[in-house]
Amino acid sequence: MKKIKKLSMCVLTAASLVASFVVPIASEAICLVQDSNGSAFDFLNDEERYIKLDGKYKEFCDSLNFYMFDDEQIAKADVYAVKGHASIFKVIPLNGYDFDEICAVFNLTEGTTEEQVNALLSEKFSPDLKIEKYGYNPDYEYKIGNNFKEVCKVLKEENLIDSFVIPGGYFELVEYYTDSGDYMLSYYLSDDEYEMLNEYVTENNIGDLILDERFTNGYSSFYLDTGDLETTEEIFDAAIEIYETVGFYPNYTSPETPDIAQTDSIDVYNAVDGDANCDGELSIADATLILQYLGNSDKYSLSTQGAFNADVIGDYDGVSAADAVAIQMLETGVIDELG
Repeated sequence: MKKIKKLSMCVLTAASLVASFVVPIASEAICLVQDSNGSAFDFLNDEERYIKLDGKYKEFCDSLNFYMFDDEQIAKADVYAVKGHASIFKVIPLNGYDFDEICAVFNLTEGTTEEQVNALLSEKFSPDLKIEKYGYNPDYEYKIGNNFKEVCKVLKEENLIDSFVIPGGYFELVEYYTDSGDYMLSYYLSDDEYEMLNEYVTENNIGDLILDERFTNGYSSFYLDTGDLETTEEIFDAAIEIYETVGFYPNYTSPETPDIAQTDSIDVYNAVDGDANCDGELSIADATLILQYLGNSDKYSLSTQGAFNADVIGDYDGVSAADAVAIQMLETGVIDELG
């Protein structure tokens, strides 16, 4: 059997030519905010303007919360920042599905029991892999991993399921920004708090506190001009240092009407590997569409289902030229199976 697991060096070289166009549909983000026209919040993928925050930066930004979201939603949010600025964006899942533990939802065939399915999953995969009821619906679900296609295949072959879907969801994009809207951090302080913070930032050469507005309640808003701090990380390092040492959070606000995006579901049960154009069959036309999409996504689009179908090489690491080449090799008889 001629099956493709890893492509030859010449294919990898071809893939590297379009590496900058890889679409992020990794296994830990199978439903990453996408709609039929690609990513609903695609502008955040502009690496020249935005940076994804992880580690201590995400933890700090998670603490900049508003009453409209609970801690669980915030913890599951992806956080991006404008490069060189203190403005941040949170992509927040609104229906319980997060990017690390997406659930597959499926329906058991008539007469099939939960115990039958779990016994098979335990035998074929792992005793820890079990299904459970999906909310108040009659469907079942389980947390997917990299082997979810194989799970679907096994259950389908045994006629235990008649559907297998990775559901779409609603995601909210919230921008948190300083009142100044530029490179500075903003703080809302009493006179005593101002003296404390001003002394600290002056002694440690962090920046200059600039009065913006005084209020009748004895508090004032101040901008912290961060001076020579140019990168997002440097600015947030200063904000984290101030919080951990003096105890003051920057003053963030957010728009009253955040953007909402709905993702499309992915039908794994009826999916055809490589079927980028979703016409129900695999052909050279699918390889052509993938290459067109990679070259000009504004003109040539992939649906969420199409992008899922097209990602045939690797562990769901995104649509690339390697996928198109693999489809071409299959269609010309060089290999006889994708995988």
